[in-house]
Amino acid sequence: MNSFLMYKDKDFDVEQELCSNADILIDDLELKTIFEAAAQEDEFIQNVMRVALLGSLRSIDDIKYRQDILKDVINNFEVIKQIYLLNVEAIEQEKSIFFAFFRKYPDVILSSSIKRVDASIRYIKKIKDILKASSSRFKSEGLKNLIKILDSDLNDSYIGQIEVYLKELRLRDGVFMYFKLGKGMKGQNYTLYKKNRKHYNWFQKIFQNIIVGIDTNFRFCIDSRDESGARILSQMRNQGKNSVANTLALTADHLKCFLNTLRSELAFYIGSFNIYKFLNELSVDVVFPIMYDASMRVENYKSLRDISLILTKKESVVENNLQTKDKELFVITGANKGGKTSYLRSIAIAGLMMQCGMFVTAEKFESNISDQFFTHFKKDEDNSLKSGKFDEELKRMSDIVEQITPNSLMVFNESFSATNESEGSFIATQIVKAFIEKKIKIFFITHMYSFAETFLEKNLENTVFLRAERDKSGKRSYKIKEGIPLKTSFGEDIYKKIFT
Repeated sequence: MNSFLMYKDKDFDVEQELCSNADILIDDLELKTIFEAAAQEDEFIQNVMRVALLGSLRSIDDIKYRQDILKDVINNFEVIKQIYLLNVEAIEQEKSIFFAFFRKYPDVILSSSIKRVDASIRYIKKIKDILKASSSRFKSEGLKNLIKILDSDLNDSYIGQIEVYLKELRLRDGVFMYFKLGKGMKGQNYTLYKKNRKHYNWFQKIFQNIIVGIDTNFRFCIDSRDESGARILSQMRNQGKNSVANTLALTADHLKCFLNTLRSELAFYIGSFNIYKFLNELSVDVVFPIMYDASMRVENYKSLRDISLILTKKESVVENNLQTKDKELFVITGANKGGKTSYLRSIAIAGLMMQCGMFVTAEKFESNISDQFFTHFKKDEDNSLKSGKFDEELKRMSDIVEQITPNSLMVFNESFSATNESEGSFIATQIVKAFIEKKIKIFFITHMYSFAETFLEKNLENTVFLRAERDKSGKRSYKIKEGIPLKTSFGEDIYKKIFT
């Protein structure tokens, strides 16, 4: 039994291995702010959001599948939250019943498995009833399929049958079993039999041996002091229970697996809604992106904002617009503290959110799918480095080159600035040219005019130049607009700040 709320045809694995550069992406793009906002101090949700956001989908159909479910969750959150809380409660109760230390004892396995199955079935039935009561409000394929799965695999008749079996397996009338005598008079082929019950009134119970004609000569009792006999009978009883106990334990594990998977998958939508609600309270626009094939190049944004900055400042921030097609290189220049890094983050994070099935912080967002995401940001001085900053930059770049694939998104933030401009520009130019040849989309923030000028002079059709807006007085609007790179580095801004 599967829930299929993250994929159409497989379960979501919260333990899956993340991309090798996951920690770098989290650090450079400040993704922790997103995980924490989604989790609201729930460590489990935080972990699920981390895996989902960094486990980018590459199929447009798979992304739309999640988008549709998330839209249903947003419109019916109280129902989904109720199901999620029931699910968590079911898992916690199952944990309190499960005795891992005593799994070798059939008696304990059977007893705990009965309780586990009984508890799981009751909670799943509640979840099914809630979903069915709200079925007319769901439009997504995923939630409709979940209702069908529960209706098919756990219909009322089947649940009733399970309840009867569980009642029988409590063996309140003792153990009735069959076995053969093998070599050395040892028992073999132990099989637990269902006892044929007959209902007697109190008078019949007193005289049932006479009424049903049981020959008491075939009965014997173990003396209370006969420890060996009691032990042998106990072993025989356990052998009879063993097969049933193991089968029921597998059933309990199967139900546990379903509940755990359902919790993981619902956690993604709960976390996404938590972010949606926070953004909505700040009146920040959100939209479900329109996606294009990875082979295409589309960048069409309206009012795109940096969500990590919004979550940190707890207020709306400056938005940016861009509309291009068939462009692969975006060179971003301009004065310091003009919003360039925030702009770069907004694009990369929006891509990650889009490809995990979430909304993005924009009024409009259209983009092509990226095969992978990579960042190469300038790092602050680190005393633990065994070599210089420039060597460290080259080492990180080498790691990226070994992993990057065509149709990936690569974002540079003042890369190769740890050396002189001539050397840094030369290295950056060669890397960018090689990446463009491999069909890799690049956003590059730089203060190296020589590097920017190289591509400006070529007047390439696939290149766009963007610049941080600044007026004559030095005031920043924090908007990034199309504009060619300028030779000045605005050193007068620093002079005015220090000496005026």
